[in-house]
Order: sequence, then structure tokens, then C-alpha cells
Amino acid sequence: TQSYQVEMSLTTQHNGTTSQTSVALPLEEVLKKEIPGVQYVAESDNIGKMNHDLLVGDKKLYLQGGAAGPDFFKIFQYPFIKGNANSALKEIYSIVLTESTAKALFGNADPMEKTVRFDNEHGMTVTGVIRDIPANATMQFNFLTPFAYSEATQGWIRDGRTKWTYNSFSIYASLQPGVSYSAIALKIKDIVNKRSPEMRSLKPEVFMHPLKDWHLYNDF
Repeated sequence: TQSYQVEMSLTTQHNGTTSQTSVALPLEEVLKKEIPGVQYVAESDNIGKMNHDLLVGDKKLYLQGGAAGPDFFKIFQYPFIKGNANSALKEIYSIVLTESTAKALFGNADPMEKTVRFDNEHGMTVTGVIRDIPANATMQFNFLTPFAYSEATQGWIRDGRTKWTYNSFSIYASLQPGVSYSAIALKIKDIVNKRSPEMRSLKPEVFMHPLKDWHLYNDF
């Protein structure tokens, strides 16, 4: 499937028109529920730029990872060694590890269903292990946790779920088989403009950028 990143252009007299990949969370629900032809949508934080402590017994790692919605592994077909792409991010206290992260934390033991202490706050159950991400990949991460966990534990993210002005998140999408991007482009263009009076003066236009030029996992 073709993966897309949902982006937004804004226009001001001073700067002209600029595009950004940082968007607001309410956009995710509209794309999912109101735009025919969209198959999967996943929200995320700044994957690969978020560092967290992972603790198992006396092993403590401080690693780059991220948080993403449950459809993330349906949009991006990362190869799972253990676990299931469809359900790996469903439970709020779950974590998906790369192969080398799992090995660093658990040695040769099977990591599935074992607990990783996350930021010394909660125990996260290992629900999946994926192959290590190639060094040339655009998106680099050692683990992913459910976006729902971030939302449950961070008030500003919870607030952001309904705020069109909190443009601090990433959204990825894929389309139904046989649906071309041109079929939905006009339907998504004015989503923010129509729904957010605060954003309207910036003439926001929503579009999707195809990630075919991304190196994701084509070197596996």
C-alpha cells in the first residue's frame, strides 16, 4: 500500500505559503470517519526524536523511540519477528521493540508478554518485536508505544485531541485499494479551514505527501 504523511500549508502576507508536517490531532478522526477512500490513519509524536528510559531488571537503556496510533503498523509494513502488526499497539500498556532492543533488554530469552518499565512510571508489556530498522531509513526508532498511553499520561496531549491549534503531531494514512489520491484531495483540502475559526486566517489547506521517496524498510 502507498503510505502518506498528512501535511498542511499555511499562507500569510509576510511568509507567503509554507508547508508543515506538524498537524493537529482532531484531523485524525475526521480523516478516519468522514473521508471515504481513506483506509488507515495513525497519529504519532515525533518518532525517533523522543528519548525514554526502558528498564528490565538491572538493565537500563535510554533510547530514541516514539508513540503511534494502532493503525501505524498497518500503514507501514515493518516486518514482525514476533507478535502481530494488527494488534501490537492496541493495548494502552504495550510496547513494540526492535530486535536489537529486545536482545539488549532480555538477552536470548523470549521477550513476548514480558514487562518493560517505561520511564520508571509504568510496566509495558512487550506485544511485538520487529526487525532492526536499516541505517538509511528516514524514520529511526528502537521502540514504539501506543499513542493512547501518551494521551492518558500527558494532559497537554489529551487537551490536544480536540484542539485544532495544537499543531504538534504527525499523522500518517493509507488509502483503500483502487482509490487514487486525486479522488480524495479536494475532500481533505478544507478540513481545518471549515472546522477551525482560529486557524482560518492562515488559510490552512490539508494535503497528503506520498512517502514513496522515503527509505522506510526497503533494505530488509
